[in-house]
Order: sequence, then structure tokens, then C-alpha cells
Amino acid sequence: MPNVQNYVKKVVLIGDESVGKTSMIRRFVLDKFDDRYISTLGTKVTKRNLTIREGSSVNNITFMIWDIMGQKRFEKIQSVAFKNAHGSFIVCDVTKKDSLEHIEVWLDLLYRVTRDIPLVLLANKIDLEEQCVVQEDDVKEIASKYGVPYYFTSAKTGENVNKAFLALGKLMVRPFKGYRTRPTQTVTPVRKDGEVTILDVEDEIIAKFCDEMEGFDLTMPMIRQQFEKENVDFRNPNKEQLIRVVNNLITAAQVFKDPEALKKLRKDLMQIVYNYEKSEKKLE
Repeated sequence: MPNVQNYVKKVVLIGDESVGKTSMIRRFVLDKFDDRYISTLGTKVTKRNLTIREGSSVNNITFMIWDIMGQKRFEKIQSVAFKNAHGSFIVCDVTKKDSLEHIEVWLDLLYRVTRDIPLVLLANKIDLEEQCVVQEDDVKEIASKYGVPYYFTSAKTGENVNKAFLALGKLMVRPFKGYRTRPTQTVTPVRKDGEVTILDVEDEIIAKFCDEMEGFDLTMPMIRQQFEKENVDFRNPNKEQLIRVVNNLITAAQVFKDPEALKKLRKDLMQIVYNYEKSEKKLE
């Protein structure tokens, strides 16, 4: 009789925006490709089951796949989304050299939250052969530094996508010994010291609300709904819109939290906006 084990594993896909994370997930889950680029607020969660057979062992893995937003101004949201991850793909685009250079920044952000978890590096869009500026030696150097496997993939053709998920699945059901090298940030952060923008305010509000509601995957649909209700472009909000979103979120959360807790949460969220207003006035 085979030894059957069932697992539910949270997997996060991270990397710069437009490197093909969403298309990669679509290819793996639905076996379809969609080249329309959609910039997402927060994260999207998709599920697929995969069976891995090794000798007399049968491992049934339910992948809970989190597509993490790649905008570099949303580090707090990203950090909340990384919590309790069992494995990760870090994705770069072979047509964009800087997406490869940013891999170690993403790895550092992930490591701060998860510490050592199985990781697979993906160099995506190899179907765009004539536009390729990232060479295998470039990818191999980073992969060797941290002791992680890597694949050159195409979400469009499906090349190596299933292989990559299979490889990560195997790593997640085995004892993980950790990275060969501990991640440290090697690229200058997007945010300058002391600089605060309206996107930082938005980032902090969303992350704080998710933390207090104790469920990022359940809370983000509520947040997206309120942003859509107020017709807010999350890449270019203003203070008045964020204040309305905060008030709407507190109202929507009444069925989950007691009035006193919501009163304090609203105060904390509004304080984030007021602190930004103070910093603005100082610069005037």
C-alpha cells in the first residue's frame, strides 16, 4: 500500500510588476494564456491540486497560489501577504534586466517575514527570444548563490511551467535545509529616507486593516470592493478618497468586530492620513 499524504501549501509568486506572474498562474491552473496585463491591488489567490509520486509515497498537494502585487511602493501589503507562506516563486522577465537585478530585493523582503522556505527562481518570457537580455549565466549566478533551483519559463507556451511547480511541490514536502546564503538587500530601496508619499499612506492603511482583521485573503476582496465603490485608482489615490475608503471599511467590518475595536481601528487608520498631512505642510 502506498503511503499517502495530503498537504495544503501556500505559495507566493513575487517579482516586479509585468514579469508575467498572473499569466504564469493562469497557465498552471487553467492551462490558458492571457497576455492582457492587469495591475492588481493586494493579491489574488488561486487553487490547484497536484499529485507527486516518489517511490511508495504519494503526496497530494493543494497549492494555494498567491499572486502578490509587484509595485515597489507597497512593501507593507506585501509583507502581510507573505505571512505563513510555505514556498515561493521569484519571477523575473528575460526581456528586462532590472527585473533580474531586483530579485535579491524581493528575496530580502520575503525573508524578513518567512525566513527559510523553499524557493524556485523563474526567468519568464523565453518565447520573446529576440528581446532577451537576461542570459542563463546571470540567472544561474543568483540561483547558485542562494542554493535554489531555477527554470526558464514561458507562460505563453507553457514551457517548464508545470516542471517548476512540480519542483517546488517536492521541496515543500521534504525537510528544507535553508538557503545557502542569507538574503540581504543589495539594491537601493525605492523609498528615500524620510520620504513619504500618498502611496505609502495607502500601503500602510491596507496593511493595518488586514492585520487587524486577521485574514488577508478574506479581507482583500472587501478592500478592493471599497476602492471600486469610490472609483479610486490605487496607483494614484488622493487623501479625500482614502478617507472615504477608511470610513467605508469600518462600516463594512461591523459584522466582524465589536464597536470599540472598530472605533480604535478607525482612529489608527485616520492617524496615518493625518500624519501624512502634517508632513506635507512641513514641506510647504
